[in-house]
Amino acid sequence: MSTLGNNSIAIEPVTPGESMACRRSGILLGMANLPACLLVFIGAFLRESDLFWRNEGGWSIWMRNLVEFAFYPVFVVLLGSVTLSAGWIVIGKPAQSPLGLLIWGLVVVQVASLFGIAGVVLLNNVLNVLAGRPVHDHGF
Repeated sequence: MSTLGNNSIAIEPVTPGESMACRRSGILLGMANLPACLLVFIGAFLRESDLFWRNEGGWSIWMRNLVEFAFYPVFVVLLGSVTLSAGWIVIGKPAQSPLGLLIWGLVVVQVASLFGIAGVVLLNNVLNVLAGRPVHDHGF
């Protein structure tokens, strides 16, 4: 056990069992995050599509309401979940496991999907501003 300077906060070393538990929890949460990332990515495309809001694809009212009101709260929860999963995986030192490359791939896919979701939303808003429309304009 060591202390930080004059503070009385003790830092306990992480044992191999705790490291494995963190990694396992991160992997399980990360695997659960992958389908959620896909659904939110689809929601981002729908949210930024003019055809979706004009009902050109036959989308129901409840689906449009779901995308309109649930997108940002679900995105924030997913952001926290991916951060937690990646943190657990990093704490678990995946490079020491035989599946280390696959585990790091899981982290990269999760983080890349979050950047993709944010990119779709940001790109649409930038294109709206450049075209002289309001930021969240969907053409309806």
